[in-house]
Amino acid sequence: MSRAYRVTWVTVASHVTTTDSITMNLSLLGILPPDDMAALLRDELQRQGWEQQKDGSMKGTLQGETATLDRDATKVTVTVEGAESATARGVNKDLADAALDAARARTREKLQADAAKKLTAVEPDLRGKLGEAIQKVYVEALRKKAASLGTIESLRETTAADGEYEVTIKVKT
Repeated sequence: MSRAYRVTWVTVASHVTTTDSITMNLSLLGILPPDDMAALLRDELQRQGWEQQKDGSMKGTLQGETATLDRDATKVTVTVEGAESATARGVNKDLADAALDAARARTREKLQADAAKKLTAVEPDLRGKLGEAIQKVYVEALRKKAASLGTIESLRETTAADGEYEVTIKVKT
């Protein structure tokens, strides 16, 4: 003789979010006053596609991730966010909640690993773009400083085979 059994399942869900970031401190040489150096950096980043924000910071995109230059132009932060749903089932609410806790933990670990992987991929690009921008800032700052000392007779920029960059400015005082 057969008996029919009825099993009810309880399904629960939760939304899991993570955030991870890297911050690079910037220390510009004091060729010009700090505010002028910061303004030159902002101008160069704007030429690279970064956008000025209302709070004075700037935002740019690197490999699909948002980079932010703080309003003092002293650090750049790249933040990666992740979000995913986790679901679980159980024959009662307690078992479903316990399974959901485990599912949330697995999802959070996966999201954190993904964020770390993205940040690792973005970091060299960020260093390269900032390096290029800072190099251009220094050249412009040197031009302005030289112009304040006298008349610029010549300006020569060269790059050696090993990648070393050199600027030579002759000023007549």
